[in-house]
Order: sequence, then C-alpha cells, then structure tokens
Amino acid sequence: MARPRKMKQPQENKVYGVWNMEKFSAASPRSKSWWYDNINSFPEVKDFSNWEDKEDHEPWAFDAAKANEWLLKKFVRKKV
Repeated sequence: MARPRKMKQPQENKVYGVWNMEKFSAASPRSKSWWYDNINSFPEVKDFSNWEDKEDHEPWAFDAAKANEWLLKKFVRKKV
C-alpha cells in the first residue's frame, strides 16, 4: 500500500509596502521613462499613489499591494 503524500500547501506571495517609480516600472511591462511620459494617461493611479499631493520635485510613491493588483488587471491578459 502506498504512503500518503505529504505536500506543502502552496504559498501565497503577498505584496506590501511602498514602491518608488523604479520598483513600479520593474513590476510593469513598461519602462521607467515610458511611465514618466505617460502616467498622466492613467488617472486611476491616483487611488494608490501620492499623485494628488505630490510636488514636482518629490519622488513618486505607490501602495505596493494596490499597484500590483492594478498592474495585473490592466496589463496581464486573461486566458479565455
């Protein structure tokens, strides 16, 4: 009689913290320069970044969990 398998449950990768523009662009399929040129085309980024209260010289900050979720919905093609 065969032994029962002892398999570990798959781990969920959780994203947390704050991303700067380099980490945000690394998680997306676009380059950092593309994001600097085109980020104004995506007003929904305001929901998870410091867009509204950001000064021109201040660096970008993104909520990593919400940004990751948005990037997956926006740029990853779903299988049908």
